[in-house]
Amino acid sequence: MREHLKILEDELRMRKKHNAFYSLRAYSRDLGLSSGYLSQILSEKRKLSLEKAELLVEKLKLAAGQKNIFLKSVQAAAIKSESLKASLGMELKTMRRKVRSQVALKVSQFHRMSDWYYAALISLCYFKEREKTEIWFSQKLGLPLEQVQSAFKVLTDLGLIRFHEGQPEAVADCLHQVSLPSRSLRESHRQYLRLAEEALENQSFDQRIISGSVFTVHPRRWPELVQAIEEFKSRLFEIAHQDEDPQRVYRLSVQMFRLDKEIQE
Repeated sequence: MREHLKILEDELRMRKKHNAFYSLRAYSRDLGLSSGYLSQILSEKRKLSLEKAELLVEKLKLAAGQKNIFLKSVQAAAIKSESLKASLGMELKTMRRKVRSQVALKVSQFHRMSDWYYAALISLCYFKEREKTEIWFSQKLGLPLEQVQSAFKVLTDLGLIRFHEGQPEAVADCLHQVSLPSRSLRESHRQYLRLAEEALENQSFDQRIISGSVFTVHPRRWPELVQAIEEFKSRLFEIAHQDEDPQRVYRLSVQMFRLDKEIQE
């Protein structure tokens, strides 16, 4: 299926999950299209114009990466030249590797999936195993089968994974955690710190990196430090997502905290 059609159908599926009475007619209304026109687009009986596509990406509030993929896919669908179409196809493939769908979780959502293994299960969905059974997932993460089954139900309810022909597929990757203070978020960080402590003892140097530095800084530089960390994370994910056959799941944690204290006068 073409990327822009997949994005449209995924969004419709997500809205229906949140509202059982949500229909194609309601979806077309919210997108500013006639229901007949949208139906023809989804069934590939009619091509979506680039002008309409540019309006849709705004209505759908797509992230920058997804927006580019959507528009590039519409452009590719309109081209008749096989060589040019193949070239755009390669561009799309590269864009997909660099940008996977990212979801910013609300506090209420994160509360339901704050344990470390939820994000790990989503990541494992990208592995190219022939049959990713629930037993396979439990063995990969060292979890009881019942825990995996329960987690999949939560992830499905939240719209973060879906099942296609019995196989789980990730709808979102590299989840953005909530930045608001919450007990669930603090406990999640504690879990990862405990896992890092275990990795320090049990994993070899070619499997983990644990390093740190102590430095001085003026408080006014804090926003710049935060920005530098975000840029580093984006670059790391870009490198990691170059391959379509991942072999390992990693957790990147960044801790930067104050060592000195204010002196009360």
